[in-house]
Amino acid sequence: MSDTLAPGLTATRRVEVDAKRTISFMGDDCRVYSTPNLLYDIEMTCRDLLLEHIDAGKDSVGTRVELDHLGATLLGMWVEITVTLAEVNGGAVAFAENETQGAFAAYKLAVILEGIHYRFQQGGTVGDGFDHMAPLVSSLAERALEVADDSALTALHA
Repeated sequence: MSDTLAPGLTATRRVEVDAKRTISFMGDDCRVYSTPNLLYDIEMTCRDLLLEHIDAGKDSVGTRVELDHLGATLLGMWVEITVTLAEVNGGAVAFAENETQGAFAAYKLAVILEGIHYRFQQGGTVGDGFDHMAPLVSSLAERALEVADDSALTALHA
């Protein structure tokens, strides 16, 4: 792992919200930035920042996302995704995200997303730093079951 991979690193990417990034199921008048595409753009911003600071030939995968999509961004607008490396723990890293939307040059209108995104570096699942991950699996599974039980989707209830 690179010595430059440390909390506080930040990256910003401006994304134009084109048709392929929007929903289509509500008709052309409601073409807004879809949450899955928003998440993809966040993941790529995080990944690209990591690639600048990890060993050549290494990569990472997303392992956890907390995302509150707080507002709609219309087709033709743009968003600015800013990610900050919040934590490095062996091969595991956590990012904090903030996203603003805008139109008409660089005029910012509103924060539309806040979240936390976790990634794990390729090859980082063995050795120092990984041994603490196994105990987390059961608590993550328990939390997933709690969320499912509290969901309005009855098919998810145990």
